Amino acid sequence: PLKDTEGRVERYISIRVDISKRKQKELQLIEQLKEKSCLYAIHRDMVLETSLQKLCSQIIKHLTLAMRFPEIAVCSIKLFQEFFTSDNYQSDLSNYISTKIKVSGNVCGRLSVFYTEDKPFILPDEQNLINFIAEDLGIWFERRNHEQHINHMASHDVLTGLPNRLLLQDRITKALEFNQRHHGMVAVLFIDLDNFKNINDTFGHNLGDLLLKKVAERLSASIRSEDTVARQGGDEFIVVLPYLIETNVVEFVAQKILNQLSEPYFVNEHEFYITCSIGIALYPEHGKEADILLKHSDIAMYHAKSSGRNSFRYFSEEMNLQAIENHRLTNYLHSAIKGNQLQLFFQPIVDIKNTIVSLEILLRWQHAVEGWIPPSKFIPLAEESGLILPLGEWIIKSACLQIK
Repeated sequence: PLKDTEGRVERYISIRVDISKRKQKELQLIEQLKEKSCLYAIHRDMVLETSLQKLCSQIIKHLTLAMRFPEIAVCSIKLFQEFFTSDNYQSDLSNYISTKIKVSGNVCGRLSVFYTEDKPFILPDEQNLINFIAEDLGIWFERRNHEQHINHMASHDVLTGLPNRLLLQDRITKALEFNQRHHGMVAVLFIDLDNFKNINDTFGHNLGDLLLKKVAERLSASIRSEDTVARQGGDEFIVVLPYLIETNVVEFVAQKILNQLSEPYFVNEHEFYITCSIGIALYPEHGKEADILLKHSDIAMYHAKSSGRNSFRYFSEEMNLQAIENHRLTNYLHSAIKGNQLQLFFQPIVDIKNTIVSLEILLRWQHAVEGWIPPSKFIPLAEESGLILPLGEWIIKSACLQIK
């Protein structure tokens, strides 16, 4: 106030400062801080999160708070067939900004932000923000798909798509841990196709592979959703039945597999009939570790094969003792062939005049410790172990040398 000589106010002096630019800068600074905070939080979630649903929920939450009017902001994310929105989303909202989401260069969805009231967006800042997020989301989705593909390839069989031995071990171990706590039972079924080698040798491996795929499909259709079917390798498959209470379920599934696999197959205009042999090992009766159960089910499977094929057998300790004995004798047989420890007996063949016309050569084996081992015992071992060919060569060579 300015006063006259008598002290009365006769006018005023005022100073005014225009703070519009300062306020605008403050607003921009606040928006930049909100944008950086939003992007930081989303990038952190992209590193930690592998679920698309959870990540999109986090993006919607962070993006909503980053908008100028968060209390009336609504977000939506559409990616392929998935659609995620804020809780207050309405399909008739018309005040919005949006951007495309691209995966591997192709448009696969859209990120949109709506205002439920007629409020202006801060352009281009808010538009740039959703552009950045959409681009990062597309990169994350592509990277996640690659990682899932790599993980799937590492844990699944390339031909059939079934779990491989690595994933199988993990599934069995987890089932054992669960049943150890809940005192349940687990069954491991070792399945080997009967005479499948003949099909590969006759029709080729390409057709054999197609047949293995069909076998895998039938096995998958024969089990429950909580069970696992895996390919061990070649024509060997494993079925794991977790969370069992009684063995009736095991026998039902084993018989179902035998029935399903024995149905005719039609591949490339060829009709095939295949049977299988199944060995069964139970937790905890036949073993308490994955490796032991697999080994014992394998032993039981060989007994199913030797019993006529197209059947299943439970493991028993007698089978294990016999397997150990067979392994020991097979090792002895290796040494016997290499060390010329076998013997040939020449049995005369005579005509009606009692004249020797030829000789039949008989193979005999006298082990230093085991004594005489009959051919009915060591010949089948030689056939199973692949020693029958070197054994035959040894017989011919030794017989020729003796005759000479």
